[in-house]
Amino acid sequence: MATLKVSVLECPQCGAPVKPGSKTCDRCYSEYIVTSVSSLKKFDSSGIKKYLDGYKKNVGLGCESAELYTAMGICHLTRKVYPHAINYFEKAIALLPEDGDTYYYAAVALLEGKKAFLTNRPVIDKIETYLANALGLDDKPEYYALYAYIKYDYFFRKSFNTSPTYRELLVEAINHGFNRFESDALYETLSVACPGPLVVR
Repeated sequence: MATLKVSVLECPQCGAPVKPGSKTCDRCYSEYIVTSVSSLKKFDSSGIKKYLDGYKKNVGLGCESAELYTAMGICHLTRKVYPHAINYFEKAIALLPEDGDTYYYAAVALLEGKKAFLTNRPVIDKIETYLANALGLDDKPEYYALYAYIKYDYFFRKSFNTSPTYRELLVEAINHGFNRFESDALYETLSVACPGPLVVR
C-alpha cells in the first residue's frame, strides 16, 4: 500500500487520542486505519461498526483521505456490503490512483461474493482493468492469483481465448511467493471455493 497518512483524530475502537507518528493505538493496540481484510480478523461485527462509525466521523470533520476511504471499503467488504465497498474504493482510487491494494480490493468487491463465471462481461472487463492497474504498480502474488481465478472461472470455463492464461498467471503468483495459506485467505475473502486447477499445494 502507498505511504500511510494517519487521518483520524482518535482511535475508532477505544476513543483514545491518536499518537503522532504511530499507526497503532497505545491503549487498545488496534490499528487506527485498517489496511487489509486480515486486519479485521480479530473483530466481530460491532468492532467493524466502530471502525466505520469512527471513519465516518473523521470524514465529516474534514479528514478525508484515500487511506480512510480504502479502510471503509475494506470494512464493508468484510461485512459483504458490496455496493458500499465499491463506492469507497472508487473514492479512494480517485484521490490516490497509485495504490495497488485499493485496485485489488475493488476487483474483489466487484465480484460481490459470486463466482466469476456468473458475473457479466462489463464487470469482468472492469475487474481486469483494476487488476492490470494493480500489477502495473506492484507485483504482489495475490494480484496474480486473483487474476488467475478470473481467467479460469470466466474465460477458460466459457472457452474464451485470452492472454495471459490462468496457468501463466498462477505460475507468476507462485513464483512471487503465493502459498496455500494465502490461497485459503483469498478464496475466503471471495466467498467462493477454490477451483481444482487453481489449488496451491
